[in-house]
Amino acid sequence: NNPSEIAALAKEVVKDGGCACVLLNTVKTAQKVFQELHNDPEDAQIFLFHSRFRAERRMELEKRIVKLFGSRGRKDRPKKAILVATQVVEQSLDLDFDVMISEIAPIDLLLQRIGRLHRHERGLRPTGESAVFYVLLPNDGEFCFGPIEHVYDEELLLRTYAILQDREAFNLPEDFRELIESCYGDSPVSDQIVPSSIFNEAVQNRRNRIADYINRAGIHLIPSPCRTDFTYADYAHNPVGESEEGERNSYFVAQTRIGDDTCPVLILQAPELIDAVRSNTEPNIETLRRLFLQKVSLPSWWLSN
Repeated sequence: NNPSEIAALAKEVVKDGGCACVLLNTVKTAQKVFQELHNDPEDAQIFLFHSRFRAERRMELEKRIVKLFGSRGRKDRPKKAILVATQVVEQSLDLDFDVMISEIAPIDLLLQRIGRLHRHERGLRPTGESAVFYVLLPNDGEFCFGPIEHVYDEELLLRTYAILQDREAFNLPEDFRELIESCYGDSPVSDQIVPSSIFNEAVQNRRNRIADYINRAGIHLIPSPCRTDFTYADYAHNPVGESEEGERNSYFVAQTRIGDDTCPVLILQAPELIDAVRSNTEPNIETLRRLFLQKVSLPSWWLSN
């Protein structure tokens, strides 16, 4: 979790050229590492890509990154470059890097990230013939993953840590199933790698969260059909209007995941767009399109009192 050390490693792996991706699990960490690199860029091109840009800017960045690091980027591919990114590079983008540095994540996601290495034939690469994938782990004897625990479950991180420490090599794709089952199954991990007290506490915490999720999911269940009465949901258990002031009635919201909600926000600078949202007149299609491109999703708690 030391941005300066991560940045130093990134510069080291491309010292002789090549394209590296530093894949971090939170926007905040990505911004810190990018700033460290930006302060001392040497001769490498430095890029930052995450989900918290305005839609318009994110589209521009995505197009540029695919052009530079994608399958058709032979002519435009930089001789030396570092892309600092979050999980957005996992999402159906055809990107190809010479080397990758990744924060720890559940093993299936690490395997997915590996798929962004040496994805296309490019002949001899500046970083060598073999794809190199660095995983950033806690210091020996420490089992705290910091902000990553707000993104991924601690038990899954501990299981992945144990898998990485227990094996010297993976044979892919033959080992895919075994690795994933080791991460998401119920088998214990070696207490020589992760102390049983730490692991058992993480397992129990995850079980408690799952039980809580199941209980909360019941709020959103549609009841069985009734021949005499049509009810969209169980008003007796979740009546409209019971939420606290300022909260939305979650019972009307189709939730697809549990976690902190995000809130769409418009970041406006152009005077004509500011006037448009303040006007009582409905904006035209072109103005609506421009407004949409200024949207960004922010954590709801940023905007709470």
